[in-house]
Amino acid sequence: SGRKVSPHHMWGRKFEIVESLLPAFLDRRTARSILLAGKTVSFIRRVCDESDWFPSLTPPPREAEAAAGSLLEDDSVILNTAYVDETLVLASEKLKDILFQAFHLKSHLLALKQYMLLGKGEFIHELMDSLGSQLDKSAEFLIRNNLIEVLESALRASSSSGFDKEVVERLDLQAFGVSHGEMGWDVFSLVYRISDVQLSPVFTKDSMDSYANIFHFLFKIKRVEHGLARSWLVQRSKELRRKELRPMVSRLESLRMNMFHLIQNLQYYIMFDVLETAWKELVESVDKGKDLDDIISAHRDYLRLILDRVFLSDASRSIGSRLRVVLDTILTFIAISAKAKVLVDEAELSNGFEEPLWFEKEAEITKEINECRMDYDAKLKEFLMDLVTLGKEWKEKTSNGSPGGQEKLLSLAFRLDFNEFYALPIS
Repeated sequence: SGRKVSPHHMWGRKFEIVESLLPAFLDRRTARSILLAGKTVSFIRRVCDESDWFPSLTPPPREAEAAAGSLLEDDSVILNTAYVDETLVLASEKLKDILFQAFHLKSHLLALKQYMLLGKGEFIHELMDSLGSQLDKSAEFLIRNNLIEVLESALRASSSSGFDKEVVERLDLQAFGVSHGEMGWDVFSLVYRISDVQLSPVFTKDSMDSYANIFHFLFKIKRVEHGLARSWLVQRSKELRRKELRPMVSRLESLRMNMFHLIQNLQYYIMFDVLETAWKELVESVDKGKDLDDIISAHRDYLRLILDRVFLSDASRSIGSRLRVVLDTILTFIAISAKAKVLVDEAELSNGFEEPLWFEKEAEITKEINECRMDYDAKLKEFLMDLVTLGKEWKEKTSNGSPGGQEKLLSLAFRLDFNEFYALPIS
């Protein structure tokens, strides 16, 4: 093709098959093999800077060589397809070797899983502990240098030496769409930068946007988990152990435990039933891939499966919206818990637990807790009902998810309603 495209789009846009120009002696499979072989050789020589490389082909028998160039009575040509197939195999193996060895494709895939998909537990634990005080501020007051120091500290503390230095150095921080009234938690994001033109067919802009979307979702769940853990520490503080506070603290603890049960099971589902399952399939597909198109397809399917299973795809986005409402309700509870601690501290300083003003404030907090519980139960039931419906839809149309996806969804719903409080129609 003579069309001009940037090196980043050379694989996908430079060459194509024009059906109307295909000669009669070429079938569709052979034409695709020729296209793929040519694309691969061109990519190796032009993009991977191996301009002298050319596949060392096995010389054909003299009889076949003579026949291949001769015209038949019906003006057709005998094409030696073995040459095409051998060229494709040799070029594909060469390109895979370049991408795996020189450009560390598998290392980048693993790094994206460990960092952007929060698979490296000790790293995200260190990051959350260090970031909390920074992200509790208004997004307008975030200081990039401070956040970078936190990231570097979390990397050192989480034994990230298992990765090449060049891989780790691609991690960066970014604040998306800062607007008035947003907290640091709302805009914070990790970024893994892959600018290598040789890797651009696999790590397209769309795929990196998918990683960012998944990160935002998983990070919100981690934020909620972190906030619930902090609220537990608040509830266990000596100031809240006073006899007068037991009814209020008991309500807080009961609701917190219910919410933590949701977060624990949700994270188990995401980490093991979704991410690890998808990762295993990706590794197997990449290893078995015969050419770059196979690797691209495997990576695309990997992200599509994750997006679908964590409720971020078009098919499951409505249930994802339900879940985000539930998470927002938990964040409201965390704020109520913090408010209760402030009021208790103020009463402690003024020794005012017997004052009428304290009883009014306690009644106000208790009312907020009760309203939050009612709101949480209602929103969670809506989410769970949708979860069961989606699981049954997947069971009827397995093309919407890989085999086993529906069982894992229904299993999640069952674990979340183990005591049948929400009376879900699971059968």
